[in-house]
Amino acid sequence: MPNFFEKLFGGGEPEDSGVYVYVKLHGADEIVRLRLEPKHELIPDDDGFYSRKSIVGPDSFKRAQATFYFNRDYKLVRAKIEGGDLSTEDAWQAYLESITQD
Repeated sequence: MPNFFEKLFGGGEPEDSGVYVYVKLHGADEIVRLRLEPKHELIPDDDGFYSRKSIVGPDSFKRAQATFYFNRDYKLVRAKIEGGDLSTEDAWQAYLESITQD
């Protein structure tokens, strides 16, 4: 049970409301993690939400353009990506491990 000061000052870990998607950029081994804030970056449409993003790899500087489509529960249902492919969190973690070993 939170005490008075935690309620007053917001103690504890903040909750992350972000939606994460992962893109492997063409012409590079780089996988980029994107964090989308549902309240500010997801635009309502008929079946849920969408978001358009310009992506630049921080290591390779390769570029991609993407439109992500989400259902009403903020689950990714499809993506259109020019200059990259949809990837996974596991692949991103493996990518991070590979670059930290170099």
